[in-house]
Amino acid sequence: MTRTDVQKLYSAAGGRWWDPFRAQWELFWARGAVRDLDSLFRRYVTPEARILDLGCGENSRIFS
Repeated sequence: MTRTDVQKLYSAAGGRWWDPFRAQWELFWARGAVRDLDSLFRRYVTPEARILDLGCGENSRIFS
């Protein structure tokens, strides 16, 4: 699958599938992983830190 194929696939749904999928994913399968990741960020990322987000999409998490 090429980059263009992925862009077309994502554009076809307008990315609208991600939010409901993410909610279900976190609720049923990834709850512990998300909780652990949040805990690590809160423990090791200071207010002065700068974070490079290498993810994609519109959903960003803010840790403070």
